[in-house]
Amino acid sequence: MESEIKYKPSPTLKEDLLVAKRKSAKALLWIGIISMIMFWAGLTSAYIVRQNAGNWLLFNVPEMFIVSTAVIVLSSIVFL
Repeated sequence: MESEIKYKPSPTLKEDLLVAKRKSAKALLWIGIISMIMFWAGLTSAYIVRQNAGNWLLFNVPEMFIVSTAVIVLSSIVFL
């Protein structure tokens, strides 16, 4: 007759899992931040290169666009 081996978790299992979860979350957060920075750097670079191509179309930005942008920036500052 085979004896059954019962698994008994370590007393610090919950704490160990919590630490592992925090470590993985922190790494994923940094990966996300770096990928967003690279994305915006690429868009900015493309904008600058395209603008210097010589056939850039200039137009007036509507006043409401400037107002809405200011409201968004100000609301973001308030939340900090």
